[in-house]
Amino acid sequence: MVEKRPEQKIRHVGYAEYEKMLERLLKQLNEFIQIETKKGKSFSGLYGLPRGGLPIAVHLSHHLNLPLFLEAKENCIVIDDISDSGKTLLKYKDKYPIATIFCKKKTLVVPDVYLEMVLEEDWINFPWENVKE
Repeated sequence: MVEKRPEQKIRHVGYAEYEKMLERLLKQLNEFIQIETKKGKSFSGLYGLPRGGLPIAVHLSHHLNLPLFLEAKENCIVIDDISDSGKTLLKYKDKYPIATIFCKKKTLVVPDVYLEMVLEEDWINFPWENVKE
């Protein structure tokens, strides 16, 4: 888990914005799956990284009709909220497709699917998090 630095600006993502992001991510991930399926790839399910990726993976699992796994398994897609430093996602890179909502410019792992590239100065605060300003 990455700690907020004092110089970082907090970007609060409310539930309404989060819901719109989930729909956009669902659309992009569905397109990614269709393209990969045409190449002969199949997907067994989704693995959401505990804490940030789990609520996103639950939503996507329901809408994509793919099972939700408690650990990364063969042919699954790894889901997280943000690829910040990328250290958390490093062990999944090159083994599994990765999808996130946000990606930082200096991350070690650029996901296969993401919605928005954000600056290093941005600290994303999702609705379920408790971040002190």
